[in-house]
Amino acid sequence: MTVNYEWDVETVTAAEGAGREEKEVLDHRFCTSYVQARKIADGTAPEGCRYEIVLVRDDDDRRSWAYLIDGVLPDYAEDANGDDYGKIPKRFRDEVAET
Repeated sequence: MTVNYEWDVETVTAAEGAGREEKEVLDHRFCTSYVQARKIADGTAPEGCRYEIVLVRDDDDRRSWAYLIDGVLPDYAEDANGDDYGKIPKRFRDEVAET
């Protein structure tokens, strides 16, 4: 099974309003490293939005996501149903911890 990982900085709405739900994803900025993602996320988000860093995991069956929580990458990515799917390799957690 082929598994690919990619860092993403999502631009999400900070609050409900103007016909949008809170945490609605408006844009993606894919990155080759956590350092690159962190630089984007440390910038100023558009008004009414914030940035969220996520490690996207793709395999032959499905896509799943591992969002940073308080600067920590979880052990597992979650699929679209919110179920744990795919253990995140230690190298990605180390990449976050080293920054």
